[in-house]
Amino acid sequence: AGHQVTVYTSNVPPSARRAGDHGVHVNRFRSWFGPLNNQFVPGLFLRLLGRNRYDVVHVHSHVFLSSNMAALSRCFNRLPMVLTSHGAIPGYGGWKRGMEIVYNATAGNWTLKAMNRVIALSPTQADILQGLGARRRDIRIIPPGIELSRFHLDGDSRTFRSRYGIGDRKTVLFVGTLIPRKGVEYLIEALRYTTSKPLLLLVGGEIPGFAGHQEFLKQRAVEAGVDKDVLFLGHFTRDELEPAYLATDVFALPSFIEGLPIVVMEAMAYGKGIVATDIPGNCDAIQDGANGLLCTPGDPRDLAQKIDLLLASPELRAKLGARARRDALANYGWDSVLARITGVYEEVAEDRDNDRDRGHPT
Repeated sequence: AGHQVTVYTSNVPPSARRAGDHGVHVNRFRSWFGPLNNQFVPGLFLRLLGRNRYDVVHVHSHVFLSSNMAALSRCFNRLPMVLTSHGAIPGYGGWKRGMEIVYNATAGNWTLKAMNRVIALSPTQADILQGLGARRRDIRIIPPGIELSRFHLDGDSRTFRSRYGIGDRKTVLFVGTLIPRKGVEYLIEALRYTTSKPLLLLVGGEIPGFAGHQEFLKQRAVEAGVDKDVLFLGHFTRDELEPAYLATDVFALPSFIEGLPIVVMEAMAYGKGIVATDIPGNCDAIQDGANGLLCTPGDPRDLAQKIDLLLASPELRAKLGARARRDALANYGWDSVLARITGVYEEVAEDRDNDRDRGHPT
């Protein structure tokens, strides 16, 4: 949009320390360690303390140590800061959940309060963030954006079906990381109870901190007697995702926890019949019976029933998919989302200028 953009991030995974693309300057700082895949990058903090002329610093998620460092730097330089939360819902169990509770009550709460504005992905997320410490007057609701011009409904799906030996078989697609909170084991279990007996396509893989979960899912498929009905396809590039979406009959997201999932917005943009769990985030995008179907989290029988309902009725899939696509075009286009984000930047810049006019320190 004509702005000068600099990115500060960690060197995980290892990459060039400095890079640039389309006028965006990327600076990577060495991570000293990364508990729970949360990188400690003191170089980023020191750089923010240095002299610079940034109009605004945009921080992503309040749960990262880098976000805490950005908030701490405001004590010294008073740079205007905006934070986007990408899903502020409890994500751990056991002892990790205890750490999460302590963090949210201390560093997480302080980080949210330190921001000039906090961007929530949905109204549900706004309520959660307020409960975690964000000031309601500073919260703005802006969903993630998708590049609508990339979604072509007339693309090739036959090559994809041929490559994976799908033929004319009905398919259910999942796209996402293979981690417990995505609920994929219940999607695998649901295959046992479907009358339509579809082929399940799993696009995605493991991430650091959850090694072994893919093997666990494969074993669950064997135990459920559906291992021949599940294809683990691994990571796909953006270009590889389009034929996967086009070739599938139903998109399913059985998560327990979400912010506002981009994969659901993508499935909407492709006009797919969608089944998603009735949880915050999913239900902000999917209205049950209007542009998709919602099911009970962790209930494979309910999930199977909703999948069967869509697979048995091409008319219902087309009706819900058409409404889903209209909703995606109306609400999630990147151009409109970008305008709302830059509007928040202008707000904090105006606040800074007003403070200067009143003689307050900036």
